[in-house]
Amino acid sequence: MQKKILIIDDSEETRELVKFTLETEGYKVVEAVDGVNGLRKVQLEPFDLIILDFSMPGLDGFSLTEKIRQSLYAKNVPILVATAHSKIKELFQSKGTTNIQDFLEKPFLPEELIKKVKKLLSDEDK
Repeated sequence: MQKKILIIDDSEETRELVKFTLETEGYKVVEAVDGVNGLRKVQLEPFDLIILDFSMPGLDGFSLTEKIRQSLYAKNVPILVATAHSKIKELFQSKGTTNIQDFLEKPFLPEELIKKVKKLLSDEDK
């Protein structure tokens, strides 16, 4: 069965890169332009993986992650944070946010994205 991934990022360029890269690998990709739109999608349908940006208007990565974890469909879905902030992993950990499975620093190569996505989705199957 085809895995469904939600990409939540306010950068159209990033969304297009992620979508193209992952669809080439056989994944179904749904896009959300910001945290509010992403949260709406999470509340309406199930996803196998969520990739989100940290800095977005409306809901930032911290707030969005907390709200996603309250959603019926997404409380256990792996989350990959893609961000240009090099210290974001430490920031999430210092805030006690352990609901993130992995981090990807922007800019990233398509190969890095694929590697992390495959790992997270294979961990999910265990």
